[in-house]
Amino acid sequence: MEQQLMSLIAQTLNIDEHLVQPDSSSETLEQWDSLAHMNIIFAVEDTFGITFDDEQLSQSMSIKQLVAIIKLQQ
Repeated sequence: MEQQLMSLIAQTLNIDEHLVQPDSSSETLEQWDSLAHMNIIFAVEDTFGITFDDEQLSQSMSIKQLVAIIKLQQ
């Protein structure tokens, strides 16, 4: 699931997959700005069949945080 998420983020940010690592976040990827973040959230919701609540939106700024949220909801 983590690899699928990293691929999804690379596609959403329109960057090479090798640039997205398990420790990647909005602070390490310059393309991951606030607009890109919302696109990532929508893509993750569609792909994994989950829904983020307001608190999770602000806590989902890294691969590790996204993985934890996905695991909670599956």
